[in-house]
Amino acid sequence: SVTDSAVLQPTLPKDDDERDLLASASEHIDIASVRRTHHGFLNAPTDMCDVAWGIYCAFERAMDNATLSSKLISEYEPRYLACRKAHSELMRLYRDVDTLVCSEPITPDNALEQKNKVDAWKRIIAFEHTNPLEFGVKSAVYLH
Repeated sequence: SVTDSAVLQPTLPKDDDERDLLASASEHIDIASVRRTHHGFLNAPTDMCDVAWGIYCAFERAMDNATLSSKLISEYEPRYLACRKAHSELMRLYRDVDTLVCSEPITPDNALEQKNKVDAWKRIIAFEHTNPLEFGVKSAVYLH
């Protein structure tokens, strides 16, 4: 399972004292808010999605309701996998682009180089248009 990979995994409570401490802390935090935050993070393909997923899985496993925790982990695992896949593809596409360089006028000397830059950006935009995280129409914002 992906949730058991070699990703940074926070430790689970080792004994009843640690579990009691977690339970008392959970009385002071909004569990639904923590879940919403983690689920929302799966909409942002970043290099930290593996770490965030590991933390989320550990959080769910530490909760008292094992059935609900297992259901939520299995429900959101496909979203995590899509996030991780989208991040990998974006990193591959962005290797061909230097985002810190300003655009420059096209001249006969740099026309081929500029064409390659434009093509690289077009590949990124085309990938974004495939909607790899399957956002709904209301969630998607296209800037072009």
